[in-house]
Amino acid sequence: MADIQIPERLFLDRLGGDEVFGFGQDGDVTIASNTTLTRDMYYNNLTINSSCDLDTNGYRIFVKDTLTFTDATSRIGRFSNKTTAGTLKGGAPKGTAATDTLGGRSAAQTTFAVTYASSVFAMDGTGQDTLSLYVGNTYTFLQEDSTNVGHRIKFSETSDGTHNSGSAYTTGVTESGTLAVDGDANTVIEVTSSTPSTLYYYCETHASEGGTINVSDTDPNLFFSGEEELFNLSVAVAGRTFDMSSGTYKFLEGGSGTSDSTQVSAAQEGQTGGNNNWANRNTLGAQGGKGYTGNAATSGTGAVGGGVVVVVAKSISGDGAIRADGDDAVDAAQGTKGNDAPDYYQSGTNYSYGYSYTNYGANPTNYGSNPTTYGSNPTNYGTNPPVTHYHNAHYHPTVYINNFTQPGFVHTHYHLHPGTTNTHPGNTNTHPGNNYSYAGNNYSYTGYGANYGANANVFHSGGAGGTGEKVSEAFNAGGGTVVLVSGSKPLPSGLTTSAAAGTSGAGTATAGTILTIFNIAATDTAP
Repeated sequence: MADIQIPERLFLDRLGGDEVFGFGQDGDVTIASNTTLTRDMYYNNLTINSSCDLDTNGYRIFVKDTLTFTDATSRIGRFSNKTTAGTLKGGAPKGTAATDTLGGRSAAQTTFAVTYASSVFAMDGTGQDTLSLYVGNTYTFLQEDSTNVGHRIKFSETSDGTHNSGSAYTTGVTESGTLAVDGDANTVIEVTSSTPSTLYYYCETHASEGGTINVSDTDPNLFFSGEEELFNLSVAVAGRTFDMSSGTYKFLEGGSGTSDSTQVSAAQEGQTGGNNNWANRNTLGAQGGKGYTGNAATSGTGAVGGGVVVVVAKSISGDGAIRADGDDAVDAAQGTKGNDAPDYYQSGTNYSYGYSYTNYGANPTNYGSNPTTYGSNPTNYGTNPPVTHYHNAHYHPTVYINNFTQPGFVHTHYHLHPGTTNTHPGNTNTHPGNNYSYAGNNYSYTGYGANYGANANVFHSGGAGGTGEKVSEAFNAGGGTVVLVSGSKPLPSGLTTSAAAGTSGAGTATAGTILTIFNIAATDTAP
């Protein structure tokens, strides 16, 4: 919340002069070591030495004359046991949201855990919830749950945004991280006086998954409910007011506190190896075996909201500090996934090997016989035809014998061969067969060879490690409230007033209110 400075003229008729600073009955006091109050104190003069804390512990400080801070290490405020109530109410305990407060909201009040279920966004478990945001606060939409994959949240002045011809609203909006990663994915929107009174959240990718956001100027948890009540100094100094509606007093409260972590889900065992027939399938951490159980989370520690500090002094000097800060939370550390079991792998090998062998055997004796052959030559029948032979004609010459003359002549001789009929009778023949045998022989010989081949690769996948333990976040607490009434101005330039929100935990809490009131005369023209 912003610092508030009340115009002094509104208090002149209500304060009763310097009586508001008390009567100094506790005298002049120097705080030389850390000190915790046990009642309201009415100092005449108060000095805070260097490196000394004055813990108000739920009580008020009045200084009739001068409050002096030795240096910047001199402090007044709520530093321990911030929930303790004295005259003033303390900060809200762990896990408690402050009401009737000027203190800050805790990060739990300004953080929405976004999940995706039944095809819509759910805010802190409520589907398409209508949200109320307040000016002056910064809100975080966490999307670390695994269901958010593919569903980035967006804002628009048009219902369903870009799915309904609208555009994304980006003023004061920051996106970061990877969806569904623990502690990483978030969208932050800073709500200011210029933020539209109605916004819509929607899914960047899919239609009809979002809801409505109503933006208000006034936080209903405020202690002061109206202007006239706000400008009542006696209420501010007392830290309480009478509530007409209930007929009781209500007390100004500090910042909102936050809870310690609680378990959301236990760590899960690892998965067994991928091959059902592998002997080491269920052996933890073995090759091809079972993955390791997920790791335990470290629970976070919530925080108490800042308390209420009221300091009323006529004069203030020195560069010190007045503080009503919220406590620091200790952030949770989510359990991590257990280690996977290693895979079993044996590379196949090519092989070749030679060999020799001896064969023994025998050629068998062959037995057999040549068969007897039977046959006959046939009788041949034929006829020789008659043949006539002619001798060449020859000449006999003339013969002269004793004056006898035998004239020569020519004659031819021939003779006839009559034909003949012939018969050649056939004959029958028999060639008897003979038996035979060929004796076998024994033998042996040596052979040589080689085999070639490959052994197949052997692979058994190891089981995945189990998911880690999940715990709720430990959010930062809201800042408290400082009410400072001074009878002079300006305040020392080095004076620090703070109602800071806690840090170190999850989320963004809001600071509380610094209410500075100057109780001076209307004629005082000091700056």
